[in-house]
Amino acid sequence: MANVGRSSRYDRRRHAAFAARDYERALAAAPPSVDAWSWARRGRLLSLLGRRAQAARAFTAALAKDRGLAAAHAWAWEAGAQKSFGALDRAIINDARCPVWPAWRGTARLAEARGKSATTAALRDLERSLALDGGFAPALAAAAVAQSRLGRSRAALNLLDEALRRHSREAWLYRLRARLLLAAGEEDGFVRDLEEGLALDEGLGDFAKIFGEMSSYSPSRLAAAADRFLAKRPRVFWMLAFRGDCRRSPEVNDFAGAVRDFEEAVALRPDCPWAWAYLSRARITNASPASALEAIDRAAALAPRCGWIHVWRGELLRRLGRHGMALREFNAGLKADPDYEFGYAWRAGTLRVLGRSAEAVADLTLAIALDPAYAWSLNERSLALRGLGRISEALEDLDAAAARDPKYVWCEDPAARPRALQELDAELRRDPRNARAWSWRGDANIRLGDPGAALADLRHAIALAPRQGGLRALRARALDALGRRREALRELDLAARLSPRPETFLWRGLLKRGLGRLREALSDLRRAARLDRRSAQILFWKGEVELSLGLKRSARRSLSSAVGMDRGNDRARELLRQAYS
Repeated sequence: MANVGRSSRYDRRRHAAFAARDYERALAAAPPSVDAWSWARRGRLLSLLGRRAQAARAFTAALAKDRGLAAAHAWAWEAGAQKSFGALDRAIINDARCPVWPAWRGTARLAEARGKSATTAALRDLERSLALDGGFAPALAAAAVAQSRLGRSRAALNLLDEALRRHSREAWLYRLRARLLLAAGEEDGFVRDLEEGLALDEGLGDFAKIFGEMSSYSPSRLAAAADRFLAKRPRVFWMLAFRGDCRRSPEVNDFAGAVRDFEEAVALRPDCPWAWAYLSRARITNASPASALEAIDRAAALAPRCGWIHVWRGELLRRLGRHGMALREFNAGLKADPDYEFGYAWRAGTLRVLGRSAEAVADLTLAIALDPAYAWSLNERSLALRGLGRISEALEDLDAAAARDPKYVWCEDPAARPRALQELDAELRRDPRNARAWSWRGDANIRLGDPGAALADLRHAIALAPRQGGLRALRARALDALGRRREALRELDLAARLSPRPETFLWRGLLKRGLGRLREALSDLRRAARLDRRSAQILFWKGEVELSLGLKRSARRSLSSAVGMDRGNDRARELLRQAYS
């Protein structure tokens, strides 16, 4: 099926993220549900807000009052309250003039279709929808996929031409047409459509479709495939850019190679704005800030109406501490591309530094709804909430951020730790049963060099949440600091059983390393690296232990990745030199 991506208004989850406040207001303002339609409308709002159990009850109430209400059947199916296509069948029978219901049924059937007859049946539904509304983009796109599966490439491309004639700002439609053009052997059209999509929505990943089934492979394997492609056709600028993007991924960490690839790409196509933008991003990590700013300035000049390029320029300015200029760029970028979640996240970072914490929280709430996996947004909202004195909410966000990336903590700066403890003390006076506050107080005391106080804090936390493995791992750190290593190992064993998180295996590996049990330590560090391939800390210690065991080849890989992620780690550089000696 079509990948309905970031810039699509047809992605239900993204649409709900933008409209959540409107839906909440509509729910609050709605009169009491008395008839079938009011119950169905309430169910739809609840469903869009993700409150599925309440939505299911509302749809049941609607259908109890009117079994013939088409919208109630269809919306209940959409929300998962009714599993079979029977609900959509009834919706189509009861409201034959609505183009949405046959489009939903056709799209769902196509997703499950195996073979020609099932694809043809799905296509009939989609054609019925288009007969009622010839411009409905999801139906046009799904019908194009069905026609392509049936071997009718020209009919498929005609449908996407019509979709893009009506919806020229939908990047996902360009990407879908690019895939179909490639399947039809039209490589130039494939590249042209991907570039049109890039003007609306950043992301070079779709160029991997040129490799066919390899498109879902890891960045390192895709980079190797790009090497083979470029060995035969060395001056293909878009493949150079694609390889550069693979090289700057955390797994590959060849930022110097990425910069070389992007520089060669812009030399071949100096009028390509997105290539200059990607060169800027690569230079942020592996070159001077001035050269990165020069490249993004060039990109913005070539594409002054491209929203994501303005956002990237704003992020570079934010990192350089030019917050006023950054804010103007973020505002311009989000005006042009209001669907770009990183724009909201990074703008919030600037707003927070400028003391506008409430606005930062609003931006970050939207960014998190659009991309719940981005740990940076969760940590930034935690900091903004702390600025507003909303400590309990801040702790909740910090827990979520640390679960995704353990580098996030309540306090990193030693000078700020007294105030950090005061904030936690105030929260514990307000709510002595807040296990999060006790655990982060324990973490702060470990960092302050008071493991005895940390143990007391963690005793409270574990009493309140005895099944949380992270608390046991934290207690092990305090015990280790007190020299009670055997007790610490028992705590880490329990932590690993309760919650096999990467930092648990990291700490257990380091503890075993300190006891001279290097083989066991390496086993734990390898487990940690499998669980988190983006942690420079884990890879550094894994490489250090590998080097101690004489495993120079694997140590080189681990330490190279650690240096790529953390270029300020001089010890990793020194060990890497030893691994090559």
